[in-house]
Amino acid sequence: YIVKYSTDVFRNSLFCQVYKPPLAQSGRKDLRLDMEKLMSTNLNDVERDILRLRLGLDDGRVKPIKEVGRRFKISWKQVRSVEKAALLKLMMSEEISDFVDSYHNS
Repeated sequence: YIVKYSTDVFRNSLFCQVYKPPLAQSGRKDLRLDMEKLMSTNLNDVERDILRLRLGLDDGRVKPIKEVGRRFKISWKQVRSVEKAALLKLMMSEEISDFVDSYHNS
């Protein structure tokens, strides 16, 4: 239960930071670039791709879990599992405190 709650809070926090209006602000672009860097150093390709789709990092459109599952030819439960594991990896990474500190007050 604690892990589920923690990853949900973390995911929502990332989502809120990425989609703070106005989207066109250069700070949001920096956030997306920093998020990509954080993901590329801590996640494998599948985990990165699933998070990009679920958070809407590519095109600004958050993809439903079933749509992501269809793209990867896996069940929505497997998508959820990969997403949670990826979020846990990010939460446990050494770089996360710097990442969170740099955007917490922006």
